[in-house]
Amino acid sequence: MSLKEDKEIIFALLNGGSPDDFGILVKKYEKLVFRILHKFFYFKDRSMIEDAAQEVFMTIYEKLDRYNPDYSFLNWLYTLTVNKAKKLLRKEKIKNFFPLFEEIVETEEKKGNLEEEEIKLWLWKEIKTLPVKYQIILVLYYTENLSTTEIAEIMEESENTVKSKLKRAREKLKISLSENERWKLFFE
Repeated sequence: MSLKEDKEIIFALLNGGSPDDFGILVKKYEKLVFRILHKFFYFKDRSMIEDAAQEVFMTIYEKLDRYNPDYSFLNWLYTLTVNKAKKLLRKEKIKNFFPLFEEIVETEEKKGNLEEEEIKLWLWKEIKTLPVKYQIILVLYYTENLSTTEIAEIMEESENTVKSKLKRAREKLKISLSENERWKLFFE
């Protein structure tokens, strides 16, 4: 199904189409929404993530008339999903998400010192100490492989702001990791 078809479904829904049409969009994008939310709430139970995903789709359905067909539906979906994650992170004051930084995993695996899951856990512990605004950008950039341009559109910020936040997030993470005995070898 193409973006054109997404827009056709949305147009049909806005003009009295069947709720089953919305089910087509849900089926197409539910895995993506779930995957994004899972990265923000890595250690939370599955039901919490499912509830959050359901809320995202309820928001989409309720705000469908606000969607601008001149823009990508996928970016709008990302925006709503990230906003839901931010809201839940602030509401529950949890900062659990888990981006995977391949270069650290690969380096450590080559040295044979840590297993991948152990590396993920260590990274998560360090990253969760960062402000939410940095966590979100790291997730979108490293795990969703979005460009800074795409992130800027989703976050409704300028690309330069996103680049600056990404740079600061990396710097803060590097400082945090370099202060830890276990990670010092990566920064010498």
